[in-house]
Amino acid sequence: MNPCRRYESTRGSPRGGKLKGFLLVVPFALVAVSLLGCRQPILTAPGTTGRATSLPGTSPPSVNREASENIVSRIDPAWGLGRSTGTFGSYYPIDTFSPDGKRVAFMVYKDQKQHVILDGTPEEAYDAVYALTFSPDSRRFAYVAREGAFYFVVLDGAEGKRYLGSSRPSSPTEPDPSSVSVPAFSPDSRHLAYVAKVDDGYCAVVDGVEGKPYEWIGYDTRSGISGIVFSLDSSRVAFVAGNPYLPDTHQEFAVVDGVEGRRYDSVFGLVFSPDSKRVAYVASVGDRRSAVIDGVEKPHDGVLEVVFSPNSKRVGYRAGAPGDYYMVIDGVRGKSYESVYGPVFSPDSRRVAYVAERKGKWFAVVDGREGKLYDRVTGPLGFSPDSRRFGYVAIDGDKQFVVMDGTEGIRYENIRTFSFSPDSRRFAYIAYDLRAFFAVVGGVVRKRYNIVQEQLMFSPDSRRLAYVATDGQGNVVVVDGVEGKQYDHILTRLRLPDGNIQTSLVFDSPSSLHYLAESGDNVYLVQETIK
Repeated sequence: MNPCRRYESTRGSPRGGKLKGFLLVVPFALVAVSLLGCRQPILTAPGTTGRATSLPGTSPPSVNREASENIVSRIDPAWGLGRSTGTFGSYYPIDTFSPDGKRVAFMVYKDQKQHVILDGTPEEAYDAVYALTFSPDSRRFAYVAREGAFYFVVLDGAEGKRYLGSSRPSSPTEPDPSSVSVPAFSPDSRHLAYVAKVDDGYCAVVDGVEGKPYEWIGYDTRSGISGIVFSLDSSRVAFVAGNPYLPDTHQEFAVVDGVEGRRYDSVFGLVFSPDSKRVAYVASVGDRRSAVIDGVEKPHDGVLEVVFSPNSKRVGYRAGAPGDYYMVIDGVRGKSYESVYGPVFSPDSRRVAYVAERKGKWFAVVDGREGKLYDRVTGPLGFSPDSRRFGYVAIDGDKQFVVMDGTEGIRYENIRTFSFSPDSRRFAYIAYDLRAFFAVVGGVVRKRYNIVQEQLMFSPDSRRLAYVATDGQGNVVVVDGVEGKQYDHILTRLRLPDGNIQTSLVFDSPSSLHYLAESGDNVYLVQETIK
């Protein structure tokens, strides 16, 4: 007996039976301890090989997809499926999965207790659990738990120190911000950090070791995300500390590798350079703001976040006052405009772009050259991987369109994210028009759907494009215009702090991909080979 369920998908293949809606929610009850494995084999669906529409002068790849389904987690059907009623414990969607798209975790509610279900296995029961977090390498897993009025971080199944908070938090989905923040892994996944309340104030906890206590350590109080920042090489740690509640005093400062910086009225936008050697932030005293780069103040009005180039050698930031804003690139003040936003450096760090406003009209400024004026220029705004191409979304009247290398695309009601292929030769974006979403690939419009998820995935060789779509009955993965099998839900999540939608869809090679999908009472790892 074949232990794995397989199917083939080609253009024209029939779909399965009646399925549940796109926004599937998870039962709020305990998931049974599952015997993880695969379904019985099913019959191959009939159909013909699909072929995507190609760009002029190119040969489109044919698409013949074979897939296998492996159960990652079972959902106990006895608890049913429920939608949110706005009450505590009403439902917990499956929206936490590992960066590699192969592991899954979610919360369930049973007997007045909450459990984390990790890869189909229940963790310990607590009064509440929050902030489910996988490490960047997908091997480690952490979350915040509450027992009574005490909060603590659970890392790889081991409980950390307990900190006193509130036994009646204001939100059922976030930890008490006065106790423990959402934990954050370092980029190399070896370290875990969070902010915790202690008797003398707040401290940064890194790998279970409490640092010096401060009256306050900054973090996002809305999301609970830790204000502790790791360098990209994971060797350095920084955060903002002080007491922001004392008026007319210089009480905030950056703490970098344990060293406290100068006191200011406020400090924000703390960031390490990509090479991890440099650090920058914005600081203010009264109405005057400074970009503080490597400990050196660069005083300007209206400074926003500091941006390093990918090679870490260049720095840019916006400064100025209403009606007189400008960019400062490598210490050189640029031209004044009514407003400016950016900057964005190219991957090779040689080019820079930003958006500016003059007399109510907006335009892109690329390498110092002003582009065409529009009612608005909005995101996304970016360079291609080879740094040669540049694109953005412009608005004129009630229409939006992509401007790529100065050439305007077709006008639609709305344009969402766009992506370049790894070789920079192709680009694609999601558009909305006439009550439908669709992908536009190299100027070619693909099939219309009720929803197309924002993440567009090119294969490593740039030949194929995949994305998740729904027609109102379920989700499908579309590869070069050819739909795969329909599922109740292909796992997606809102990625904080940038707010972007991320799917579990991952290309493993030019001819294979995988994703996580819900169907009935199971969550599957679906692995596909494309021929």
